[in-house]
Amino acid sequence: MFRGLDGQPVFAKAGAIVPLMPHQPHANETGNPSELEVLVFPGASNTFTMYEDDGESRDYETGASLETTFTLDWEARTLHIEMSGDLTLVPANRTLTVLVRGVVGEGDYDAETQTLHIPIGELKQEQTVTLPVDVTQNAHRLDRLYRFLDRAEIAYDLKDRLYQMATTKTRLEAWLFDLHALELDRDLQDALLELMLD
Repeated sequence: MFRGLDGQPVFAKAGAIVPLMPHQPHANETGNPSELEVLVFPGASNTFTMYEDDGESRDYETGASLETTFTLDWEARTLHIEMSGDLTLVPANRTLTVLVRGVVGEGDYDAETQTLHIPIGELKQEQTVTLPVDVTQNAHRLDRLYRFLDRAEIAYDLKDRLYQMATTKTRLEAWLFDLHALELDRDLQDALLELMLD
């Protein structure tokens, strides 16, 4: 799996729901976060339940815990969120941002990661979020290929040839055939395939 030094590959099944605490440099907190990001992957419906307690005592044994259930209905493009249990464990004014990866959509969209950021604001005990997205068709593949080739430590004429092949072929299958015929280094070929087929 190809990635630059500043990237890290993450595999997720279709419909995966991953609650995250936003990155905070130089912070190593373990408490329940006041900001929550929920990373959603397209392609299938799914349910995920996040469990929280105070993180310090054994009060969870007597029911002092909170479960937040995220239910993704991919066909309807909705994410239903419902909290049950001890609501005092939720930090006051907890905010939520839904990040839908591998899609296209209008709004705060990151083309590099194909992620739509949907800020929800303060999290309610129960709410449904509409996901105004469609699955990406990898329309940014040529931009990604250009950035990859720009950084690649290969001969300039090979960079140019690879990019010209990608821009002049109207069918991806023809580009793949020509790529295979070049008999490139296996790692380079694998990285190119990942960029073009992702």
